[in-house]
Amino acid sequence: MKRFLFFLTLVAFLFISPLHYYAEYHLKNFSDGIFFHFLRIAYTPEDYNDDLLEIFISDHDEISVQLNHKYRGSYKILMYGEHVKNKELDFDITLECQDSKLRFTQSQQKHTDLFRVNSSNMIIGWYDVTSDMPLVAKCLIKAELGGSPTPVFLKILIANHL
Repeated sequence: MKRFLFFLTLVAFLFISPLHYYAEYHLKNFSDGIFFHFLRIAYTPEDYNDDLLEIFISDHDEISVQLNHKYRGSYKILMYGEHVKNKELDFDITLECQDSKLRFTQSQQKHTDLFRVNSSNMIIGWYDVTSDMPLVAKCLIKAELGGSPTPVFLKILIANHL
């Protein structure tokens, strides 16, 4: 019985403990496949769900940021603030990085209630960091908020369990 418990402890240590280190390596270097999706759900590192970026942005603002993606996969962009509570909100937010340009507008979201997390925050878009893209990117964020006097809060975080 003691040998069995020793063997079971040894197997648990050898196979389960290093899996967290491998999961971190795999999530940083690969962006698809069944094993990638399994690791995203079952073996996420401590800092996996940390926010990538949090900024306040006003109407007609241009802000230069450096996005330090720790892991590959999908990222979602959320918008918070009084502006979001307005059902007739008007926004045009552009994320320009070295080799790509993403534009998120109110007209892309005909049914904005589908994207609302609650009354004061809303998902405005997603983007993917694939295996062939750099993890660090210098980007320019441009905002047109339809003349809104109040700034909005933008947050970029990893989109877990899509």
